[in-house]
Amino acid sequence: MPAVSDILGLTPLDHLPAKLFLPYILYFDHPDPQLAINTLQSSIGKVISQLPWLAGDVIMHSVPDGPKDRMHIAAPRVPLSEVPILQVKHFDRDEDIRSHPVQSYLHLPTICPASEQRPVLRFQANIEASPENIIVTSWGNLEVFSLDFGPGLGRIEDFEPGLALVPGGCILLPSRPVSNGSTAPWEVCITLKKGDSQTLAQDSLLSRILA
Repeated sequence: MPAVSDILGLTPLDHLPAKLFLPYILYFDHPDPQLAINTLQSSIGKVISQLPWLAGDVIMHSVPDGPKDRMHIAAPRVPLSEVPILQVKHFDRDEDIRSHPVQSYLHLPTICPASEQRPVLRFQANIEASPENIIVTSWGNLEVFSLDFGPGLGRIEDFEPGLALVPGGCILLPSRPVSNGSTAPWEVCITLKKGDSQTLAQDSLLSRILA
């Protein structure tokens, strides 16, 4: 267990969201993949050097004579330069990279058991052999990245996940404030294969849900 001085407590609000990671997927068409990877490594390194808690892990911690089993961010046990923030993966097969299962682009599963390491943030750069395109995926621990930044910045009013067109991709979005001041339900963004939307439109259960 890390020393108390090496952990950062999360707020009660951070304990409310589901215990999962939100993946974001970005596509780049770059003539020099290695140059792009070097740029990613340099940029991520600069961010981590200024915000080292992004390299930490979410753990459960109890304070003596205080709150029990509360989530905290623990500092990494290794130097920041050794934390695997960015993983690079090459796809060598001569096929459309978007035909791979979405999990093949991800460094971590969307849901990590409490018994396993649960990092705050991770990236994976997926390089396609031909043509040389790059798909960059990132994970943010939903319990850490709250939409309410307190009195300094306030609450995020709108956001766009930028879900890439990867068949079978799914992102759960936090609730958005609505005009009457109440809170809307959580949203789910799902990317369907071509033709699936017509099939779903004919589904009786979905029709009742959307009615």
